[in-house]
Amino acid sequence: MLSFADATSDLVLSAQMLFTYPDHMDAHAHLAALRELVRAIPREVRMFALIDTTVAPSRYLDHQRQTAAAEGVASDLLRVPYEFQRGAHAMMMPGGSAVTRGPETSAQ
Repeated sequence: MLSFADATSDLVLSAQMLFTYPDHMDAHAHLAALRELVRAIPREVRMFALIDTTVAPSRYLDHQRQTAAAEGVASDLLRVPYEFQRGAHAMMMPGGSAVTRGPETSAQ
């Protein structure tokens, strides 16, 4: 649990943790982290990278997006113009993030 009240920050970048280490965090832990980020920082959440340490797409990404959408938290996958991790070309922006995003192009 983050030590922030609801909607107390404008931006969070979750990088190189969620999705990257699937053997350390299960699907439940990933979804709990997403819920907590959106609760505390609903305006703009950026989650990068969406691949694991083998450069494979995260096995949790689709399930997490579908479950969050069913709970009313839609998300966008956006292509990014940088590569801090080999093979990582996209970020996920859940919640109200799509409203505030810049001119990024779709990752799909």
